[in-house]
Formats: sequence, C-alpha cells, structure tokens
Amino acid sequence: MKHIYFFILSLLASSVSFGQQSYSGNGNTGFGGPIGQSSMTISHDVTTVTFTITKGGADFNDAFVLYLDTKSGGRTAIDNQVNDNGDGLRTAISNGDSGGFASTVGFTAGFEVDYAIAVNTSFGGLWEIPASGTIGNNGLTYINTANSTLTTTTQASFTLTVNWADLGLTTPDSFDFVGLYLSQTAYNSDEAYGAGVSSESLGNGDVVFTSAETYNPPTLSTTDNNIKNANVKVISNELLINNYNGDLNIKIYDILGKNVKNKTNIQVNNTYRYALDLPKNNIYIVVLETKSMTKTIKILL
Repeated sequence: MKHIYFFILSLLASSVSFGQQSYSGNGNTGFGGPIGQSSMTISHDVTTVTFTITKGGADFNDAFVLYLDTKSGGRTAIDNQVNDNGDGLRTAISNGDSGGFASTVGFTAGFEVDYAIAVNTSFGGLWEIPASGTIGNNGLTYINTANSTLTTTTQASFTLTVNWADLGLTTPDSFDFVGLYLSQTAYNSDEAYGAGVSSESLGNGDVVFTSAETYNPPTLSTTDNNIKNANVKVISNELLINNYNGDLNIKIYDILGKNVKNKTNIQVNNTYRYALDLPKNNIYIVVLETKSMTKTIKILL
C-alpha cells in the first residue's frame, strides 16, 4: 500500500507546479547504466524544486551526487581539501575515502559548486560545501533532507525535492548542475550528467566536467497566471471553475490513486462546469493541467 500513499502525498505536496525541463545522462554504462542511461526532469513551485530521475540500465546500487552552482563564489573543484568521511554520502560528495580511493572532481570554467544533493536507497540529503578551507569529517554542512522517494535498488523512478531557500535563493532562479554516480567508498563510475566524464574516471581516476547543465525556471505565460489564480469549488457534485481563460485538461483521482475521471482539450472562457457523477462522502484529488503547469486541489463530495 505504500506506493498509494506516496502517490497521494506527491499530488498534494504542492498546489501549483511549473513546467518541467528534461535532461539525459551521458550514456555511459561503467556501472551498468542506472544513471548514464537515465533521464531527469526538473520542475518547481514557488517554494521548492523537484528532480525526477528515471533509472536506466542496471539496479541503483550506489550513490548519486548532484553538484549545484546556485550563487556567486564556491569551489572550482572537489580536491584533496575536501575529505569528509562522516558517512557514505559525505564520502561520495568528497570523492575520497580513508581507504585510499580519492580523486579530484574538476568543474568547467565558471562553475563554482555551492551545494550537493546526495542520495542512496536509504537517504537523500542536501549539504552546503564551504567555499574555502580544508573540510574534514562532518565538515560538509548538512542543510536539510532532499525528501527522496528512492527506497529500492530496482525502482524505476524517484524524486528529490529541496527548498529554494535552502539553496540560498529567495525566489525561483536559474542554477547550473552536474551529477556523478559512484560508490559510497568513492569508487567512481563514468556515469554522469554534464559532459566530459569518460571511462578514464572509473575507479579513482580524476573526473573532469567540460560542461554543466542549466535549469532556467520558465516564465509564466498568461495562461499559467490564469490557472494559478483560478477559483475551484464543488457544488452538488459539479466541479465549478471560475476566473480562468484558456485550454485545460482535468484529471480526477480517488484516494487510492485510481484515475476516475478525465476531460481533455477543454476551452474555458472564464467559467466552466463539469458534472462529476461520483460517489459521495469520498475524498478526491482534482488535477488541472495547462501545457506547462498543474494545479492540484483536494475535494470532498
């Protein structure tokens, strides 16, 4: 039953989410391809940003680290000054462990890492990387959970969600990132997001990123602003949408996650009524979709 509750929580986590942008792993398969052959989408709302990773290739047996450049300043490399072995994910971020596996992660010109998100099947978190100085055990600053939904090695997809404020940003803004898949003893794969990582990085070879990925939060269109401000209520088993103009899709789910109603390609001119004809005394989730935004509402009939 857990997947049902995760589904409902994911729908209710935010009332409005903005259009997503898509990225692909570098195609490498040194560890079987779970990240190299994966895909990623990034979306956001006014308070959070969400990474959705769809696994490729083999099982997710190791750790995935996203290095984020969100503000001015930061490190141009993860080198021997960064050596936090406080736990497996800290070791993965540091790319070096006390057993002798160690390498440098070099970033493309202009990329200065400020934060890292690291995840395995047990936990996902966000750490701040101090901009200078030597970093020893537990020296990476833990900021917050990444709200990971990854719990098994065979899971087809999972999400990571962090607060904009935890990334040092007061409002949604663009940021650069690269990603690396490696063991929690800092044994590198060649699987990554961002260009430049090759089979020479396998083991304790140095990692050199020659380019990074960029997330640019989309600008709200007139339609997006409309759906954000739309008023939605239920009267006598009828869904009433006011204060919206534009194209719209409606999806309705019951509390078990079953899709019970669909209405697509609707042209709304300020007001729209939709007869639900659903059993009463039940909770439902209404999802309103435009081309680049969704709005989620919980209703009780």
